[in-house]
Amino acid sequence: MIAIKKIDRAHFEMNGSTIVATLDAQAGDFNIKQATLRQNHSDGTFFIGMGGGFKSRAGITLPRHCETRAALLAAAVEAYRNV
Repeated sequence: MIAIKKIDRAHFEMNGSTIVATLDAQAGDFNIKQATLRQNHSDGTFFIGMGGGFKSRAGITLPRHCETRAALLAAAVEAYRNV
């Protein structure tokens, strides 16, 4: 089960996509912090950018087409539309 714990709208243009929201979520036993909801410039589809970055001390990777990432994306898009 995926639970969006916090979501904030954002607008940050990047090459190929725009970050439209930042979020924290819980996926089962795992907390996901500083993930981003991004919108692809070419076709408008949404995708998830996982949290972390150079200051991060730890992280996990979710394969692009795994069930958990798809569920996280669906929950994030729903939360984004309701913010």
